[in-house]
Amino acid sequence: IETYARASQLAGDDIRAGEAYAELTLLNGRPDDAMGQLRTLLARSDVDHYERARIEARIVQITPWALFVQEQRRQRRAE
Repeated sequence: IETYARASQLAGDDIRAGEAYAELTLLNGRPDDAMGQLRTLLARSDVDHYERARIEARIVQITPWALFVQEQRRQRRAE
């Protein structure tokens, strides 16, 4: 994924690169950071309809995982 992200970046496709870096962040166990990266992409003015739909769908998929990780962190702090 990192190679794809870098290749997308070098090809000038910053949206795909951002999505790939968010996936890499997710795979590294940081779903909340990945969602933040995806939300940052959504804020860009150059995101087209298809990219927006793809990014929003990925956020919906990641949200339960991010909430689970947040709850796990809270429980560890409470112990």
